[in-house]
Amino acid sequence: MESCMKLIEEYVERRRRIIYVMSRLIDRKMEHFQDVNMFFLHTQNLSNELNANVSAFDAQQSNYELCDTEKALRSQIEDLKREEMQCNQTFHKDATFGKEYKTEHVAIGILEKFEYPKFGAKEHV
Repeated sequence: MESCMKLIEEYVERRRRIIYVMSRLIDRKMEHFQDVNMFFLHTQNLSNELNANVSAFDAQQSNYELCDTEKALRSQIEDLKREEMQCNQTFHKDATFGKEYKTEHVAIGILEKFEYPKFGAKEHV
């Protein structure tokens, strides 16, 4: 049961990172649009995508919590890893960022390294 709890914690953290990267992408896009109509349409599309992904993650989490098996949780975490990579690729490729984004300062997406939990590592006191 303890291993399942760790997997659920990892799932929740990965989900949080994906939502964070996507919401930051929306924020950055908003800063670069001059035309109000174009800005609204573009951010509305991104917001819809973000909301759809959040709803899908919530539905998947409910399904996996109901079956409560380690195998199912591991499968879901693998799905989240792929989704996280896709979000990060979108973030990296986005033209509005230019050279302002320096990959050596971050681990994945836009979070600083210290913001990432150390999955499977024990904290040294």
